[in-house]
Amino acid sequence: MGLSDEERYAKVYCVIERLTEMAARVRGEGELVNQIDNHDIKYGTVGRLVKLIEQLWPAFLGRTSNSGHWLFGSESSGDTGSGVGLITMAFYVLDKSELTGAEPSPLSLEAVPEEHRDRIEWIQEYWPDNAVTLLDKNKHAEHFVWEAFCWCETYFYAANRYSDKVQAGLKDTTAIICKISGLCFKEFSNNITYLRAWMAKTLLEKVVSYDEDDLVVKWLRAQCAHHDIRADYYDGDLYADFRRYRPYYSRSLPVMERMEIAFRFLGRRFHYEHEHKQLLKFAAEAKRAGAKVNIPRIRQMIARCKKLRDEYQKEERERPYEAYCWITHDTVVHKEWEDDHPPKKKKKKTTKKKAKKRPRMPKGAHHGVVAAPRKKAKKNVRRERASKASRKRTSSRRKNQTGRARKKS
Repeated sequence: MGLSDEERYAKVYCVIERLTEMAARVRGEGELVNQIDNHDIKYGTVGRLVKLIEQLWPAFLGRTSNSGHWLFGSESSGDTGSGVGLITMAFYVLDKSELTGAEPSPLSLEAVPEEHRDRIEWIQEYWPDNAVTLLDKNKHAEHFVWEAFCWCETYFYAANRYSDKVQAGLKDTTAIICKISGLCFKEFSNNITYLRAWMAKTLLEKVVSYDEDDLVVKWLRAQCAHHDIRADYYDGDLYADFRRYRPYYSRSLPVMERMEIAFRFLGRRFHYEHEHKQLLKFAAEAKRAGAKVNIPRIRQMIARCKKLRDEYQKEERERPYEAYCWITHDTVVHKEWEDDHPPKKKKKKTTKKKAKKRPRMPKGAHHGVVAAPRKKAKKNVRRERASKASRKRTSSRRKNQTGRARKKS
């Protein structure tokens, strides 16, 4: 499919405009100022990219001329949108179907029946189809670099489509775009994060299917799983799986293999009980409908996700706590809880000694008469009492015997 000069210039305008917006998010009060490392903005790859991006508009519009302005007017004062000027191209990139009422193309969502439109829209709009969406959300610098490179690819498609006067007129702009692409190459060749994101994007393209009753799409869409998919959280050997499933580029994978890839991307993030119950319900319905679903294998993958979640929570408890301060815009690493709050020493259990009972005061002591303290009680009181009683009995017996003897005599 060919491109007209207007279409090529419109793409170039859009690329420069989007790149300039990206640079504005890093400069001044932009949203990425406090999210990207300040050193990287000033001296790193992001800062160098921003400086080059700021040269695009002057290089692109610097040679614009209108020698017939005094006679024919200009774009803003004319009544015909022609040429490749700024206003004409700005109006050109508007949605022409809204102005002309053109019929939707067969590939657009408007041509899809309503009962299938939501499902296909979810796949096209939300399912990760670009490596930048698979990078960790905290890696803002990597997001910036990858997005800049994607726009450079769009520029080369438009500017170098043909070797003609349009290509020659964009010589200065193309030189700057080439420098931006060179910086991206340096970043890609020194950071494995981009490679992992690219391989993850290739794998995820094989997970979804446009079939009406597909179990995997029904499950992932119902639970909004696209929010939890990241290349950094992949549970397994991403490179080995990439080589394993790459030959299936033109063929669709079986249901269970696609589900297994999705489980590896979700990992520890798929840990809620209600999500597990919903998935098992969908799997049972699909199996009754005739799909080749292995429910015991699904239970094993769910158990694996729970295990990963438990291991992650254990590591988080042992890791020092990091707090981001929105006032000073820096991260404070706190020491471990044991350092800030040393454990209290356990006190030895001591049994309280019973207080000695004070001896009873003898009678009359409160009147000023102090009696001698009682002697300590002997240990064998019962034995002494028994011996006293026996002595009394023997003495009484002897008295009785002597009294009887006297009466006889």
